[in-house]
Amino acid sequence: MTGSPRTVFRILSATVLTAVMLSGCLFEPRTPAAPSTVSVQYLPKTSPSNSWANLEKSLTNTHAFGWEDNITPEGETFTYIPDTAADEQFPGVFASWDRAKEISFINKLYDSEVTITAKLRNDEFIPPDPTGTEVIWEGVVYDLTVTSNSDGSATRYRARAIITFRLVGNFWYIAKWEDQFGEGNPDNPEQILPTMGVLRGTFGSK
Repeated sequence: MTGSPRTVFRILSATVLTAVMLSGCLFEPRTPAAPSTVSVQYLPKTSPSNSWANLEKSLTNTHAFGWEDNITPEGETFTYIPDTAADEQFPGVFASWDRAKEISFINKLYDSEVTITAKLRNDEFIPPDPTGTEVIWEGVVYDLTVTSNSDGSATRYRARAIITFRLVGNFWYIAKWEDQFGEGNPDNPEQILPTMGVLRGTFGSK
């Protein structure tokens, strides 16, 4: 580019100004990206099996709505009874465990930045046919592993439980969860794994 320094300066200034006008202000704030949302396809609560499967979907997607929506609705009773070991480890925590505490627990768990793998029903378990307005599943063996996203530490929970389902309106809900005892670790049969009572107690005591 030839010409006096003043002429060159004017040409460069005009070029920069034109670019700014065409592209918008260089310092104009960008529109923030929309927050990501979790979309989980839950089963209709038309059977106890579907409602129980929905809890598994809630765990593996760390999606609190799925847990809250499949335990008995507001105005109905929800009860959790811990196994003896968990009750002794967290004295007093389970004395008045109700629906509100269950929802608080699941939200605290999911908010703790974890990844969960879960299988809430053993293959050998055959659910009884739903009759009347209440169904009890005895001897359900559930298995889940909770892994911290921050340090990678993992804890496995495997236990036997009694689950009571209640028909409210046209839908089935989990109305009572009673942990019986921890089951052996399939990878190390001599190790007895904790129940979800320990998991509930850990967050319920905070």
